[in-house]
Amino acid sequence: MSKPFFSVVIATYNMADTLAGAINSVTSQSEKSWELIVVDDGSKDNTKQIVNFFIKEGLPIKYFYHQNSGLGISRNVGINQALADWVVFVDADDEFFTSHLAVRRTAIEQNPDVGLIYGPTEFLGSPLVPDKYRPGEQIHINQCFLIGTAAIKKEVLLSLSGFKNIHFEDTDLFERIKESGVKTIRVDNATHIYRNFESQDRITHKIRLSTRS
Repeated sequence: MSKPFFSVVIATYNMADTLAGAINSVTSQSEKSWELIVVDDGSKDNTKQIVNFFIKEGLPIKYFYHQNSGLGISRNVGINQALADWVVFVDADDEFFTSHLAVRRTAIEQNPDVGLIYGPTEFLGSPLVPDKYRPGEQIHINQCFLIGTAAIKKEVLLSLSGFKNIHFEDTDLFERIKESGVKTIRVDNATHIYRNFESQDRITHKIRLSTRS
């Protein structure tokens, strides 16, 4: 396998009901230079069988399983296994539009000194998420940094030791990237689909993502 332009990481835990949709949204990208890394954080459902179905189709997908350790650690496994210089993340219950990677590649090629690219999202369900800075309050999703909209240079992630295994780990990473002086760009196109429905699993899964950008 030649070196891909993007490594896409899905860290998942018991999300088999939506995982195939997330994987399909990666395999349908107009940008074809990618690999997909699925990190299974100790799922008890049929996550492995779903991933193996796609692997048997000959797609550039790698699967890693470990005991339940948390989202930050699972994403770091994906980062460490990535072959590409650029790492992209998608949650198992979110999806990309077909242009998602192409938009980010264009921005990268036009800005060779950039280290982080992110943007807005299209949301399904409630547009409101918990506000880290005002406990008990909510904020509109497009006032936040969402890891699912981001493409981050692998060397930047490694230099900052990736994600911490803490609450609001995405927020923490974004703030550390900004503080490090890495150039960031926010694209205008919404090419990421964020699902935010009233399910306890999804509330737990999504609550980590809120930060003002």
